[in-house]
Amino acid sequence: MFDNLIDRTMLTPKSDRGIPVLGALAASAVTVAAYEVVLGNTVGVALASMVGLGAAALLASGSPSGSSKAGLSADLDGNFLYKSGTVSRTLLAAEAEPEILFYKMMKAVAHDGAVTRRVVQADGSHRLVHAMQNAHTILWQVLPDVEVESIVEPQQLSENTPFGHVRLAADRNTILGVNDWLDQRCGVVTRIDELLMDLPLRDGGTYRLQADPSLILRAMFSSDGALNLIPLGQGETAASNPDQFLMQLPISLARLDIDGTVIIANPAARGLVGGSLATGTNVSDLMEGLAQPVSARIRDVAATRRFGRPEVARLRSGDIERFLQVSLSPMMIDGEFSILMVMSDATELKTLEAQFVQSQKMQAVGQLAGGVAHDFNNLLTALSGHCDLLLLRNGPGDRDYLDLIQIQQNANRAAALVSQLLAFSRKQTLQPKVLNLPDVLGDLSHLLNRLIGEKVSLKIDLSEDLPPIRADLRQMEQVVMNLVVNARDAMKAGGKVEVRARLETLTEELRRDRALVAPGDWVVVDVSDTGTGIPEREISKIFDPFFTTKRVGEGTGLGLSTAYGIVKQTGGFLFVDSAVGEGTTFSIYIPRYVPRANDFPEPLSVVSPREPEVNLLGSGTVLLVEDEAPVRAFAARALQLRGYTVIEAASGEEALELLTDQPKVDVFISDVIMPGLDGPSWVRQAQRMYKDVEVIFVSGYAEDAFIDAHQRPVNSTFLAKPFSLNELSLQVKRSMDASRQRQSASS
Repeated sequence: MFDNLIDRTMLTPKSDRGIPVLGALAASAVTVAAYEVVLGNTVGVALASMVGLGAAALLASGSPSGSSKAGLSADLDGNFLYKSGTVSRTLLAAEAEPEILFYKMMKAVAHDGAVTRRVVQADGSHRLVHAMQNAHTILWQVLPDVEVESIVEPQQLSENTPFGHVRLAADRNTILGVNDWLDQRCGVVTRIDELLMDLPLRDGGTYRLQADPSLILRAMFSSDGALNLIPLGQGETAASNPDQFLMQLPISLARLDIDGTVIIANPAARGLVGGSLATGTNVSDLMEGLAQPVSARIRDVAATRRFGRPEVARLRSGDIERFLQVSLSPMMIDGEFSILMVMSDATELKTLEAQFVQSQKMQAVGQLAGGVAHDFNNLLTALSGHCDLLLLRNGPGDRDYLDLIQIQQNANRAAALVSQLLAFSRKQTLQPKVLNLPDVLGDLSHLLNRLIGEKVSLKIDLSEDLPPIRADLRQMEQVVMNLVVNARDAMKAGGKVEVRARLETLTEELRRDRALVAPGDWVVVDVSDTGTGIPEREISKIFDPFFTTKRVGEGTGLGLSTAYGIVKQTGGFLFVDSAVGEGTTFSIYIPRYVPRANDFPEPLSVVSPREPEVNLLGSGTVLLVEDEAPVRAFAARALQLRGYTVIEAASGEEALELLTDQPKVDVFISDVIMPGLDGPSWVRQAQRMYKDVEVIFVSGYAEDAFIDAHQRPVNSTFLAKPFSLNELSLQVKRSMDASRQRQSASS
């Protein structure tokens, strides 16, 4: 008889009238349940999380029993679905006209989506009965925690009332007074928007308290116009207010309007992004997309009403780069379109990605540096070698002497630069020796004092228990000098540099940055300054080749990368600690030297240009094998000038062919890397006939690369390119003497 009161089509769910939040959250792998309530143009979305935020209330109508603490499910006529009886004969039975009250409440549900009424109980008391659309059914609840005989004026309430009462002016905006329950939580409020969120007000609606957004209140108007704010039970909290559900989720979520302005941001999102993610802030001002602008992504989602694929964005604020993975999804709440932004911290992912790219880049640069150094060393050998030949014919009094000296000096500078490239790529030739570090640093202190100037003081602090290390003396000096000069440059107005050496014993693995330092004894050299410090965003770049913060002409950007390469090639580690405005400390970790039986004899000896040799003239026959014609021409002329007979070959195959007639040869000189047969390969074949002949290998690559790629031939030494006329002559004379001694002994 009351069918005319309700338009049943208004209670029929329509999936195309709204966009559930479920899809938006599914993109972030959050398991949720969702349902839509479509009432005319009003779309209500209720959510429940599987982590316990009101799931029972949401799913009660689908449970086998059809009931729970949260309520009972009934059809549109009021018949319970999973138990006998009707709404009017059970929940509303004590009312004077239960059927009329039932249909009035159903009409309110059709109009507003939900309704709450005070209902008389059998014992004469009153309880609040709540009805809410749930798909094809209605969920009926007797609200917990509130039992009052009557909703009365605020001034009539007792001090122990467990809900709020507000006395409003006729405009329902100005607050005339609140009871103690609200006063304790909110303090002095004069307008309704100072008290509640999610306005405007409507009877039966749910609202968050401004002073405590986690508290959800249902608004009930008394007949005299007083507003009663009744806390919801946990069972219905999530189902009543989608924003409140978002606030309680443990993932970072924010709801935006169509231009990207934040409507709400839950605590997880504010904790991730920071306090700048506040209501009214535009997210485009906080972050920038790496693929496309965040504002463009928001416009796309707003225009198409489709989910946007996750993309990474960079936060704009702070010295430390932070990255977020951001997903944008459309959502509809109460008929209003908005955008749900789901965020997760992608900083570690981007850091690992950057580290991988950096390692690949450094590997490529290292290979390039080694190849470039090899080719440059061949060119420099020919350039400096022919310059040496010219200097033999032009003394200090000749017109061209100064020009030749300039060519020689610049060739040496170029050789030093190539050496730095090889040091960075860890492919330089080292001459490791057992070193007493206090002696090394003591001898170096005089040079360091001259390097740092008068404005900077130098302090060297050495522990007494330092054990020996095994390293290249000149390269270790280079590392310390590079770090001290770098410290000096960070203190333009002066300061203090301190070099400390100590023994550190690691009882377990030390994990730092991407390095893993094995347990054991390590000699640690700390170089500290009181300079400007290094910003966090630059720390990861300082060891890159050619990276520098100095002005053009003040540095090559190879100092720290060279130091890093030398330390790594020595078997150590180089770490940095820095605080902006306080200073920087570089820490060199070198393993303690422990002598072993197989440490000697040393690997291929390296010619030292510092060792004096008075007479470089000699005699004998040298087979010179070099594929680079300019280098071969210089070496042949140099040796001929020193009194040697030189047989030239451009390849290993040609050298073996020349040896088929078994000419007398005292020394082989061969390039290591050549087309066809390389140096070690043809030498091994030749040594079947020439067992006692000394071999000198020359190469623009490092000695380590030669040793790693080839088994060491007997009676061999190594001479690194570029070499000078005197260096070549000295090594040939030594090898010639050793070859003759061996031949004499065998005969």
